[in-house]
Amino acid sequence: MRKKGYKISGSAIKDGLNKAFWPGRMEFIRNNILLDCAHNPHGINVLVNEIKKLNYNRLILVFGVSSDKDYTKMIKSIAPLADEIILTRTMLERGLEPGLLVEIIKNKKVIIIKSVKNAVKTAMNKAKKNDLILITGSIFVVGESRGFLGKIY
Repeated sequence: MRKKGYKISGSAIKDGLNKAFWPGRMEFIRNNILLDCAHNPHGINVLVNEIKKLNYNRLILVFGVSSDKDYTKMIKSIAPLADEIILTRTMLERGLEPGLLVEIIKNKKVIIIKSVKNAVKTAMNKAKKNDLILITGSIFVVGESRGFLGKIY
């Protein structure tokens, strides 16, 4: 905006960024459900670094991704943090068949639930008080989850 001639102080920019809200980006629903719309390797790597800063007992990952993304790098980055992984997919045409991810994930308990809503419900049923549920991998999966969770909370 400065390039366009607007006079904005550095403190106003900092204040604006501090107050910014991006639904689905590091958005906590309750204390133990985290939505993050990371949908590429870079976004997942940033998310991994942030998750490592959090305090929780177990991480239950709900992961769905679009077929046109670099899903191999994404799941290889995030899966090591998870204690349990629930693979799902959006019903949009671009949603990757979750079974294709199973071969990439090593030494982890993996469940495939093709409905995002049922995947989230399953994660909620499995989670204990100090566990973290992370829903990520696709803007579509996060959006679907957010819509469903918004009706509950």
